[in-house]
Amino acid sequence: MWIDVNSNEQGSKIRESEEERSTTLRCCASIEQPILNNLLGRHLASSLCRTVSKYDILRGEEFDWDMNQVLQSKTIKQFDSAFTSKHFGYKDVDSYYTDATLHNKLHQIKVPLLCLSAADDPFQPLDAIPIKAAAGSSHVAILITARGGHIGFLEGWWPANKDQYMGRLFSQYFSAALFDPDNEFYRTAQLMMEHNLTASTSVPGSPTNKSALGAASAIRKKSIPF
Repeated sequence: MWIDVNSNEQGSKIRESEEERSTTLRCCASIEQPILNNLLGRHLASSLCRTVSKYDILRGEEFDWDMNQVLQSKTIKQFDSAFTSKHFGYKDVDSYYTDATLHNKLHQIKVPLLCLSAADDPFQPLDAIPIKAAAGSSHVAILITARGGHIGFLEGWWPANKDQYMGRLFSQYFSAALFDPDNEFYRTAQLMMEHNLTASTSVPGSPTNKSALGAASAIRKKSIPF
């Protein structure tokens, strides 16, 4: 059987590109959904417009944007289309959003990274979180909670006076990562990386190294007290 490798690679790249674009569109659509998300998005867009309106230098003719159009933005995407994408040299807002997504970049991360996100985050909807990409990463783990909002995770009726969930979680994580006299955290990271490399180069359907997986699981449970 003859297989056109280049054709397969091109098809894979096209599918990845379409998936990234779909993810970007879902994120944009989420913040514009009625009623609460839409109100929040419009409030933030109005705040952005007020911020840039304070700087007369941005009205210079040497810039690619029209400040009158920028200040008429009602949504974050409109603001990013009229100002942000042009300010950073992108050809359009979709190119800016695609470049900002993490779905095609997680494999480049080579240090242990713990990500925290909430399923009810209006800016980062659950179906746009790169869970699949993280599952194939040797150093990235994503923790998703049912509630938490956008970088919130507040607890209690008066959360300002409490040690919040996000602070407790990452203090435990950094304690395990930075103060590890027995190098258990480091060994876990190495085992995860070795397993990832083995899985990515093995023939589909072939047996995996269960002993390595078991060792990694045992060390991880002991090392990171979440």
